[in-house]
Amino acid sequence: MLIYARELNSRRKEADILNCEELRATISRKRKTYRSLAKALGISEQALYNKLNGESDFKASEIKVLREELSLTSEEINYIFFGVA
Repeated sequence: MLIYARELNSRRKEADILNCEELRATISRKRKTYRSLAKALGISEQALYNKLNGESDFKASEIKVLREELSLTSEEINYIFFGVA
């Protein structure tokens, strides 16, 4: 039970790094749909929702696709995905 709690806390910390609100706002500002982004990422819309809600992590390859699809700068990538202001 203790090991599971540690793993859950570890996942929460990782998910906290992702700035979900900023990513959602950026998607909206760029006038992209979740459907189009999911298609570009090669994942289902549900998988994208899970990632946006911090339930699963974005892979490096997915961040690269989002960078291209949303025309993100390096600073935006660092802020959204790594919590670096």
